[in-house]
Amino acid sequence: MVLDEYILDLIIAIVAALALVIILLAAIKRKVVRKYIPVYIASVIASVFQYLKIYDGLFRTISQLVYSMMVLLMAISLIIEEYRLVKRLRAKKTHGFIPALIMLYPFFQLPYDILSNLTIIWILCGIILSCVAFHVFHHERTNFHLFIFITGLVATLTALAAHLDYTGFSWGYELSYAMFFFSTLLQLIIALIAILEYRIIESEKKYRDSYTMVSFYKDIFTHDISNIIQNLRFSFKILSKESTVISSKGKKYKDRIDENLERASSLIRNIRNLSQLASESMILKKVNLLDAIDDAIAFTRRNIHEKQLSIEYTRPEKDIFVLANELLVDLIENILINGGRHNANNHVQLKILIGHGKSSNFCRISIIDNGIGIPDDVKPELFSVNRNNHEAPTTGGLGIGLMITRQAIEMFNGRITVKNRVNDDYTKGSIFILEIPCS
Repeated sequence: MVLDEYILDLIIAIVAALALVIILLAAIKRKVVRKYIPVYIASVIASVFQYLKIYDGLFRTISQLVYSMMVLLMAISLIIEEYRLVKRLRAKKTHGFIPALIMLYPFFQLPYDILSNLTIIWILCGIILSCVAFHVFHHERTNFHLFIFITGLVATLTALAAHLDYTGFSWGYELSYAMFFFSTLLQLIIALIAILEYRIIESEKKYRDSYTMVSFYKDIFTHDISNIIQNLRFSFKILSKESTVISSKGKKYKDRIDENLERASSLIRNIRNLSQLASESMILKKVNLLDAIDDAIAFTRRNIHEKQLSIEYTRPEKDIFVLANELLVDLIENILINGGRHNANNHVQLKILIGHGKSSNFCRISIIDNGIGIPDDVKPELFSVNRNNHEAPTTGGLGIGLMITRQAIEMFNGRITVKNRVNDDYTKGSIFILEIPCS
């Protein structure tokens, strides 16, 4: 039994020393850890004296004294951190720091004979440590501070177990010993977490920096390139007006330039929309569905020049409102433009129908085209992110537009499906069905 306890004391001392080494390594990078170094040093000293008690019982008392100092040091470190936290939050200095001192007041009022009992000091400091640690963890929300809080609870329970041991309670010594071992093990876990959290924090910082750079490049692309395209378009219009006679071949090139300038503008607008969707900064609001459809139809007519275009649409007399945002117009535009561009017919025929969805709380917009269609094996993956990165040639490269469509529909809490215009023959065109919550 003595040998077993001797081995356990040795293990505790080794674990405490290992925890000290790890926390010193963590302190090189993390300032918040440095204030806890004296706590770990005291823990090693207490563990060594605990091990030496096999030679003289006095060492156990010294170990208990040093361990009490360790708890005091941890409580002081936490109070300092609490004080800095309160200052950082621009709150009153009494918000967390003074209540912690008030908790110490009964400790100073105890008679000297009770004050000399180390277990009472232990219990009081454990309570203070737990309360302050919880407040710090509540604001910092890190695993490091969570385990500091747990350590505070364990320290209190260890003190309680030691007090039960001194009062002759059955199993008091075993319980006190087990809590002492668990407390030392927790210190090792906290030290490891301090190292791991630093790596996580550094990774998050690199991610934020990368995201900031990507956003910066995106802003350059969407703003500056957009201005360049606008200037090109303006110059091209002036040049077209100056040229009174244009050959049929020249007109063909003019139309091609117009089309590509419009495609470039559409690409920039889609990139901007994707960025807004990714940031989740857009909110839903009441939007007039019919006005959005009118705008989308007008945009489609302006951008499909090379083919004859007809859009069949009867605007309802009564306005219909849905819960969406400004992306609704882009969503409908993308489907109309895809139906026109990915179309082998000289006469592009588009049709828009409005009705109720499967539920009366949803508005249904059906967009029908006579385009190249979408194979049945492609339909299930049509709106997935992976599919947009590896487009099937038979779909004509629907691309970024359908990615925006999918993400926008998800934002609106709606649904989108696609089916053949003619059953069992996808080559005759498609029907895109949008269901958006009514407002």
